[in-house]
Amino acid sequence: MIIKRRLLITTLSCGLLMVYFYWHHNTYCRPYVYSLFCISEYVIVLCNMGFHMTAYYELYNADVGITSLAAGGGGGGGQGSLCV
Repeated sequence: MIIKRRLLITTLSCGLLMVYFYWHHNTYCRPYVYSLFCISEYVIVLCNMGFHMTAYYELYNADVGITSLAAGGGGGGGQGSLCV
C-alpha cells in the first residue's frame, strides 16, 4: 500500500533527524534543538499509529472468529482455534 510506504519513509526520515538532533543537543546545547528531537519522536509515534490503523483496510473482508480457550470449550479438547 502506498500509505504504508509513505509512513515508513516518514518514520525512517524522522528517525535519522532524531539521531542528528539528539547529537546536536548533546554536543552544542543550542536552544530548541531538543524540542525538534521531541517533535521528531512524536511524528514517529503518530506514523506508527497510522501504520497499525491501516490494518482496517487489509482485514476489511476477513472473518475472524475466536473460540473459548477454557477446558472443554471450542470442541478441540480444550484447544482454541482461530478461523480466518
